[in-house]
Amino acid sequence: MRHLALSTPLDAPADAAWAVFLDTTAWPEWGRLVVAARGERVPGHRWTMDLVGAEGTPRQLRPRFVAEGPGRRLVFETRIAWWAARLVHTFRIDPVDDGSSVLEQEFVASGPLVLPLWPWLHAGMAQFSELGDDLARRLRPD
Repeated sequence: MRHLALSTPLDAPADAAWAVFLDTTAWPEWGRLVVAARGERVPGHRWTMDLVGAEGTPRQLRPRFVAEGPGRRLVFETRIAWWAARLVHTFRIDPVDDGSSVLEQEFVASGPLVLPLWPWLHAGMAQFSELGDDLARRLRPD
Protein backbone atom coordinates (compact mmCIF):
# COMPACT_ATOMS: atom_id res chain seq x y z
CA MET A 1 0.00 0.00 0.00
CA ARG A 2 1.18 3.52 -0.83
CA HIS A 3 -0.10 6.87 0.40
CA LEU A 4 0.07 10.48 -0.77
CA ALA A 5 -1.35 13.50 1.08
CA LEU A 6 -1.80 17.00 -0.31
CA SER A 7 -2.78 20.01 1.80
CA THR A 8 -3.84 23.43 0.52
CA PRO A 9 -4.64 26.40 2.80
CA LEU A 10 -7.78 28.32 1.81
CA ASP A 11 -8.63 31.95 2.61
CA ALA A 12 -12.31 31.22 3.23
CA PRO A 13 -14.44 29.66 5.94
CA ALA A 14 -14.87 25.90 5.54
CA ASP A 15 -18.60 26.11 4.64
CA ALA A 16 -17.97 28.72 1.93
CA ALA A 17 -15.05 26.72 0.50
CA TRP A 18 -17.14 23.55 0.57
CA ALA A 19 -19.98 25.22 -1.36
CA VAL A 20 -17.56 26.25 -4.13
CA PHE A 21 -15.86 22.85 -4.13
CA LEU A 22 -19.14 20.89 -4.35
CA ASP A 23 -20.12 22.67 -7.57
CA THR A 24 -18.02 20.28 -9.66
CA THR A 25 -19.60 21.50 -12.90
CA ALA A 26 -17.91 24.87 -12.26
CA TRP A 27 -14.42 23.40 -11.69
CA PRO A 28 -13.42 24.11 -15.33
CA GLU A 29 -14.33 27.80 -14.87
CA TRP A 30 -11.70 28.35 -12.16
CA GLY A 31 -9.33 25.42 -12.53
CA ARG A 32 -6.62 24.29 -14.92
CA LEU A 33 -6.68 20.54 -14.25
CA VAL A 34 -10.32 19.52 -14.67
CA VAL A 35 -11.89 20.26 -18.07
CA ALA A 36 -15.17 18.55 -17.12
CA ALA A 37 -16.54 16.64 -14.11
CA ARG A 38 -19.83 14.81 -14.47
CA GLY A 39 -21.54 12.47 -12.09
CA GLU A 40 -23.97 12.09 -9.24
CA ARG A 41 -22.97 11.98 -5.61
CA VAL A 42 -24.59 8.58 -5.18
CA PRO A 43 -22.51 5.67 -3.84
CA GLY A 44 -21.46 3.36 -6.67
CA HIS A 45 -22.21 5.91 -9.42
CA ARG A 46 -19.42 6.20 -11.99
CA TRP A 47 -18.16 9.71 -12.75
CA THR A 48 -16.38 11.03 -15.82
CA MET A 49 -13.57 13.51 -15.23
CA ASP A 50 -11.76 14.96 -18.22
CA LEU A 51 -8.36 16.27 -17.18
CA VAL A 52 -5.43 18.08 -18.70
CA GLY A 53 -2.63 15.60 -18.07
CA ALA A 54 1.11 16.03 -18.03
CA GLU A 55 2.40 18.28 -20.81
CA GLY A 56 -1.16 19.29 -21.72
CA THR A 57 -2.26 15.86 -22.90
CA PRO A 58 -5.95 15.04 -22.34
CA ARG A 59 -6.73 12.29 -19.87
CA GLN A 60 -10.00 10.83 -18.64
CA LEU A 61 -10.73 9.27 -15.25
CA ARG A 62 -13.83 7.17 -14.53
CA PRO A 63 -13.87 6.92 -10.73
CA ARG A 64 -16.76 5.54 -8.72
CA PHE A 65 -18.28 7.80 -6.12
CA VAL A 66 -17.91 6.10 -2.74
CA ALA A 67 -19.20 8.48 -0.06
CA GLU A 68 -20.01 12.01 1.02
CA GLY A 69 -19.48 13.10 4.59
CA PRO A 70 -19.54 13.00 7.49
CA GLY A 71 -18.53 16.62 7.49
CA ARG A 72 -17.08 18.12 4.33
CA ARG A 73 -15.73 14.98 2.64
CA LEU A 74 -15.99 13.28 -0.76
CA VAL A 75 -14.46 9.88 -1.53
CA PHE A 76 -13.80 8.38 -4.98
CA GLU A 77 -12.36 5.01 -6.02
CA THR A 78 -10.56 4.14 -9.25
CA ARG A 79 -9.41 0.66 -10.23
CA ILE A 80 -6.79 -0.35 -12.76
CA ALA A 81 -8.15 -3.62 -14.07
CA TRP A 82 -10.33 -5.02 -11.31
CA TRP A 83 -7.46 -6.61 -9.41
CA ALA A 84 -4.24 -4.75 -10.31
CA ALA A 85 -4.58 -1.54 -8.32
CA ARG A 86 -7.19 0.29 -6.27
CA LEU A 87 -6.87 4.04 -5.72
CA VAL A 88 -9.01 5.83 -3.14
CA HIS A 89 -9.02 9.64 -3.35
CA THR A 90 -10.54 11.55 -0.43
CA PHE A 91 -11.22 15.29 -0.56
CA ARG A 92 -11.88 16.99 2.78
CA ILE A 93 -12.22 20.64 3.78
CA ASP A 94 -11.49 21.34 7.45
CA PRO A 95 -11.88 24.64 9.29
CA VAL A 96 -8.74 26.31 10.61
CA ASP A 97 -10.44 29.34 12.17
CA ASP A 98 -13.48 31.53 11.42
CA GLY A 99 -12.02 32.90 8.18
CA SER A 100 -9.85 30.11 6.82
CA SER A 101 -9.85 26.40 6.08
CA VAL A 102 -7.71 23.74 4.43
CA LEU A 103 -8.34 21.34 1.56
CA GLU A 104 -6.90 17.95 2.46
CA GLN A 105 -6.53 15.39 -0.31
CA GLU A 106 -5.52 11.85 0.56
CA PHE A 107 -4.69 9.08 -1.90
CA VAL A 108 -4.37 5.47 -0.82
CA ALA A 109 -3.16 3.00 -3.45
CA SER A 110 -3.30 -0.76 -2.91
CA GLY A 111 -3.01 -3.89 -5.02
CA PRO A 112 -0.32 -6.10 -6.53
CA LEU A 113 0.77 -3.62 -9.23
CA VAL A 114 0.96 -0.51 -7.05
CA LEU A 115 4.66 -0.84 -6.35
CA PRO A 116 5.82 -1.08 -9.99
CA LEU A 117 3.28 1.55 -11.08
CA TRP A 118 4.00 3.91 -8.18
CA PRO A 119 6.07 6.52 -10.10
CA TRP A 120 3.29 6.85 -12.70
CA LEU A 121 0.49 6.78 -10.09
CA HIS A 122 2.29 9.31 -7.86
CA ALA A 123 2.79 11.73 -10.76
CA GLY A 124 -0.89 11.54 -11.69
CA MET A 125 -2.09 11.98 -8.13
CA ALA A 126 0.33 14.84 -7.46
CA GLN A 127 -1.25 16.77 -10.33
CA PHE A 128 -4.31 17.23 -8.11
CA SER A 129 -2.30 19.82 -6.17
CA GLU A 130 -3.30 22.13 -9.07
CA LEU A 131 -6.96 21.66 -8.15
CA GLY A 132 -6.18 22.76 -4.59
CA ASP A 133 -4.09 25.72 -5.76
CA ASP A 134 -6.82 26.83 -8.16
CA LEU A 135 -9.50 26.49 -5.47
CA ALA A 136 -7.36 28.64 -3.16
CA ARG A 137 -6.99 31.24 -5.93
CA ARG A 138 -10.77 31.17 -6.59
CA LEU A 139 -11.53 31.75 -2.90
CA ARG A 140 -8.88 34.42 -2.31
CA PRO A 141 -10.48 37.77 -1.49
CA ASP A 142 -9.67 40.47 -4.04
